[in-house]
Amino acid sequence: MNVPSDATRETLIAMLVDLYKRLSPEDQMAMMREARERVRRRELAASSE
Repeated sequence: MNVPSDATRETLIAMLVDLYKRLSPEDQMAMMREARERVRRRELAASSE
């Protein structure tokens, strides 16, 4: 896997934050719920290995 440089990583994070801020509050909440669910599933899968 290619690892981006710190500058590239910071630029990508800034772009994602900007896009996130443009979402409606409802869409932001939905995105956070989906992210929490992905983390929960990932942790569940890791604990069952």
